[in-house]
Amino acid sequence: MMEQPIVFNSEGKALLGILHTPDTPSRSTGIVLVVGGPQTRVGSHRQFVFLARALCRSGYPVLRYDYSGMGDSEGEKSDYLAGSADLDCAIKTLKEHVPAVDEVALWGLCDAASLILLYLSQERAETIGTIFLLNPWVRQSQSEAQVYLKNYYLRRLRDPEFWKKLLSFRFDWKGSFLSLLSTVRKAVAVKKLQSSAADSALHASWQTFTEDGYVSAMAKGLQRYAGKCYLVLSGNDLTADEFRLLLANDPAWKALIDQKVDETLTLKDANHTFSSEMWRSEVETFCVESISVNNAK
Repeated sequence: MMEQPIVFNSEGKALLGILHTPDTPSRSTGIVLVVGGPQTRVGSHRQFVFLARALCRSGYPVLRYDYSGMGDSEGEKSDYLAGSADLDCAIKTLKEHVPAVDEVALWGLCDAASLILLYLSQERAETIGTIFLLNPWVRQSQSEAQVYLKNYYLRRLRDPEFWKKLLSFRFDWKGSFLSLLSTVRKAVAVKKLQSSAADSALHASWQTFTEDGYVSAMAKGLQRYAGKCYLVLSGNDLTADEFRLLLANDPAWKALIDQKVDETLTLKDANHTFSSEMWRSEVETFCVESISVNNAK
């Protein structure tokens, strides 16, 4: 296995990537590890390094990179909302350096998963044959409030420390009540939006894309995509909870996921970044096995 730094250009900025190539390449699929933010090509607890090496040992070339303004890449700091140009250049760079690659798989955690779908909403990307979406970021103020009501406050009521504090008169009644009231108001507000969400989810336009509308643009990208799609969700993660809430509240999104996702892996106790060796290994195994099945066909 060889790991080499590569500098490539994206809209006049020099971006740094690390290309992993097998000693004897045996696969026609290459993989781009899409980085979310604020994050670098290394990943939390070196997650992206380990994953890239696991995929490379299975015969797949892999590129992980720092997007604009992050890590060792030039430019002003950007985020997933403006990351499509960098991703497009990363895909082209992988194919240029490994000519045997005729199909590309994209892997993204959190807002990198969102970026993958935003990218697909703009590009036909016929060479993208597989996508891995891990705990996709779909946060909006209303969904955040609903998740807090369902998870945080209910967990607090079951926490013995909460009741000890309450009975010892060390509890901030006024502050907690105002916080709860604000959360309830936000949660109720989502009901007013749901009637139009199903209609608008599949008719977003990137040209009119705003931070408020990125979830709809993600749906557009998934609708346009025709390849294999794999979903990985953590069981102990607010971001994953918000994605599950989106599916529960929006029939259009639920139908889209049912139609497009080939397989879902749920790790019941895992946190957002799959930080334990066991969780990380489960994700690696799932990804390697899933993409290998596709390549065997």
